[in-house]
Amino acid sequence: MQRSFAEYLIQFARSVDIVNEDTFEKIRDLIERYVQNTLRVTYFEFMRESTVSESGELGLKTTWATAEGDFSERIRTGGGEYTNQIAYSFDQNAELWVVAKDMSPLASAEEYVDLWSGRTSLPKYTRPKIDVDIHTAIIIPVKRKNGLGLLGVLDFESIDYLEVTPVARRELSLISEALSIISELQSTALNQKESTKKALSELEGILASKYLPHLSKPKLFFAAPSESDPVVVAAIQDVLADYTSKLDVVAWDKISESGNINEQIITEVLSSRYGVCYFSERVERNPEFHFRDNANVLFEARMLHVLSHADQSLSEGWIPIRESDSPAVPFDFASERILLVGRLPDGRLDEEGFKAELRERIDKLIDTRWS
Repeated sequence: MQRSFAEYLIQFARSVDIVNEDTFEKIRDLIERYVQNTLRVTYFEFMRESTVSESGELGLKTTWATAEGDFSERIRTGGGEYTNQIAYSFDQNAELWVVAKDMSPLASAEEYVDLWSGRTSLPKYTRPKIDVDIHTAIIIPVKRKNGLGLLGVLDFESIDYLEVTPVARRELSLISEALSIISELQSTALNQKESTKKALSELEGILASKYLPHLSKPKLFFAAPSESDPVVVAAIQDVLADYTSKLDVVAWDKISESGNINEQIITEVLSSRYGVCYFSERVERNPEFHFRDNANVLFEARMLHVLSHADQSLSEGWIPIRESDSPAVPFDFASERILLVGRLPDGRLDEEGFKAELRERIDKLIDTRWS
């Protein structure tokens, strides 16, 4: 037995994975041509559930139709009545084959007959979108592919008074099922297209970013005040020099490119995976403390602190260093394990102990990457 158009259409819908906009338009044209030739359909429309008011009210909106225009409809009027037979079909999930009881045009009929489901008390036919007399309206709910709820409705309108047949009911039901599958495949394709476009845009933005880490060695940013203890700074630099095979060390005072030095420092901090910040600078003629925390180094340390605690961290950790003979630690770093500069009774740096502790801290910081 030869298969029908709807049987071929449902086979197509179940066998494809992606339906783009061009394919969707071609399928629409094929369905239109088929129903026009077999049912003398004058007007054909597919409406999907959509927001139809600024308040977010759900209703039906035309996806495509044989008549020009962008149509949308509420399901019920302000008085609670159905706006028309399409709204009724959608809300009641009911297939309708509507003709006038006296076979007159639907727009002027006083009483309707539903030849498909035998429904009574149908709302008024109020959809004269074309300038001809419609005698038959066939309205079929389009179920979602997963069976949960409705996607929309199909509306076939003919100038002829058409009697319902089992073959026609089956054929139109198959078209409705196929259109459900195809519509959701098209929606998926559109969503994938938008997601791909967004992902590419984000990738382009990442590539344009000047904060990308180096691919060779991870960068470590070292900051210290210009008025810091030079002996401590030299000890830190000696230790960092031992890691040149594993780390690309950038010191704030070695940045020599022309331009805004503050912007360059920010760029270096944001592209560094690790950091070492020696906060302390000497204070002259202060009877209470001999050191204080430098504001510029604190600012750079705060950036490293925020980056290392972000959800998608750009920094993997940093080491704060300060003198114990200083005011209270800044609250921002109270939870960090600060490396205090060890000093001998005469005030000189305990260089051996300080270097050993700093090496231990750096090893712990980077061993997950280089073990």
